[in-house]
Amino acid sequence: MMSKIAGIYGLPTERATNLLRKMLDQNNELYEFNFTEKSIAMGMNCCKKVERQFCVNGKLLLLMFEGFIANRGELIKSFNLNNQSVTDEELIVIAYLRHNESFIKYIFGNFSITLYDHHSNIIILARDRVGMRSLFYRYKDGVLTWASNINQILKVNNDSKINNNFLKEFLVSLPEANHETAYNDIYRVEAGQIVILKNSTLSKRFYYTFDFKIIEYSKESEYIEHFLELLSRSVNASISSDEKIGFSLSGGLDSSSIYTIAEDLLNKGKVAKKNFVPAFLHLNDRYGNEKNYIEMIQEKYGRKIIVIQADDNWFFKDSIEFTKNLDEPYPLFNVSFASAIPQYLKEKNINVVLSGAKGDELFFGNLNYLSRLFLKGRFINYSKDLKEWNRKENVPFFKLIYKHSLKPIVSNSYKKSRQPNWIKLDSNRKLLDIENMKFNYEDIINYYTFIIKRAGHEWSNQYLYFKNNIDYRAPFSDIKLMEYMAGLPINLKIRSGYRKYLLQQSMKNILPEELRKRVDKGAHTNLFVKGFKNEWINIQPYIKFEVLGDLGWIEPRLLKIQLDKYYLGSFDNFIEFPSIMRALALEIWLKGKLI
Repeated sequence: MMSKIAGIYGLPTERATNLLRKMLDQNNELYEFNFTEKSIAMGMNCCKKVERQFCVNGKLLLLMFEGFIANRGELIKSFNLNNQSVTDEELIVIAYLRHNESFIKYIFGNFSITLYDHHSNIIILARDRVGMRSLFYRYKDGVLTWASNINQILKVNNDSKINNNFLKEFLVSLPEANHETAYNDIYRVEAGQIVILKNSTLSKRFYYTFDFKIIEYSKESEYIEHFLELLSRSVNASISSDEKIGFSLSGGLDSSSIYTIAEDLLNKGKVAKKNFVPAFLHLNDRYGNEKNYIEMIQEKYGRKIIVIQADDNWFFKDSIEFTKNLDEPYPLFNVSFASAIPQYLKEKNINVVLSGAKGDELFFGNLNYLSRLFLKGRFINYSKDLKEWNRKENVPFFKLIYKHSLKPIVSNSYKKSRQPNWIKLDSNRKLLDIENMKFNYEDIINYYTFIIKRAGHEWSNQYLYFKNNIDYRAPFSDIKLMEYMAGLPINLKIRSGYRKYLLQQSMKNILPEELRKRVDKGAHTNLFVKGFKNEWINIQPYIKFEVLGDLGWIEPRLLKIQLDKYYLGSFDNFIEFPSIMRALALEIWLKGKLI
């Protein structure tokens, strides 16, 4: 089961204690750890009892920790520890005692941390480098409140006002998990950030910002070997806990690779024997039926894969009330489909799930890499790849030379956010132009920073997995793996006849061959269309957009025209789909707050 962190500093003891218990939902069934002294109260609901209160050389330290440490072995070795069963909490405390406020730079993994040093009267809040777990705080009138979820803070600070600037930004562009939240005085600890309260002064800084080095090996086999080593290490760290391990399988290359690497590690005795429970969402629709590929995995390992029928989990099903109650607006209108696996795992008392998420982003590349070959004077490779793409993929030479070689060299890598005609807000935000990316150092840094800050994984973790008490882990999100992938030549990611070349090459003799070589993937577009048909009546109370219209942010009549097209199935693309879904999510969320 998942933990829930909460804390208050700066209030009288009795009041702080009562508020803390309110934040932690005292009536739930999880084990509860609380500590109260003088003006601080902090605690967490958690699934197991481990030491969280430490007294070292007369120094009292309290640590609330969610997640797992990926570099346990390295830390144990660097600290000269003989005890391999040392807890993650103990490793963090040792790191803090040795490195003070810089301790967080030595911890890698998937985590949120709150630490109180009684002797120095310091409170520290921190998140991992990719921000897989949420952590929020409010500091007002000398009182610091922090928690895993915004809703916990709102329970004891109900005077927080909605942040219109955040909501406007949400409406006009892709949401990112930055410092601000949907409330004026509640803030997010960002990915790779540490927040410190010391001597009544709150400070924050990034202990990590994305960077990479160009990787240049003499042989392709060296790239493959290094990649597989990093990915295997990430999978190993994700399955090293004592719990049963669940896997979310889709039939695609990413999730299948994660699962087969885990089985390979198990078979080679590199991890302790444990029970794996793979689960697969099955659609009978011809566009989304991946059953054949799942059966290949099942046949290879002889392990029963749970098949969850998903045809009736259409878009919007069970989503309206769900969206109303989110801490922040987010278009999670696929909640029925996306929660099927975590709900099943919860029923089976499985606490950890691994996913192939972020694989698509790591292996992103487009034919603009040809311009980099040209600029670097690698004309032999350039000519060879031109011929390959022209011959195998039937891409015309003029496109390869003009659009993907010459145009990226002279074009701006950024574009102004495209506004649909029904949005009345002006936005000067410039977005990285993926289509015209030059794949230079600056573009790659900004692309991976966007992957990290992209709000999707933070919201889905909070509202789908963590709320079902499932610990969500995505091995492709390992930061060392990300840095390695950023430094690779792009043609190791995409190549004529391949879409994830390095992954496909590294999975030889691990994945079944037909699955390893596939370049297509089933889609769930039919669930979008079905959702508009089946849930149209439930959507009706919101499509007048009374709240957003009264605020003057949109033109409801024009937006209604677009929604009607989705209902009638007369649209020919999904260009405006993300903007429409954000507007609908925001209208539902705001109406829920006004009731």
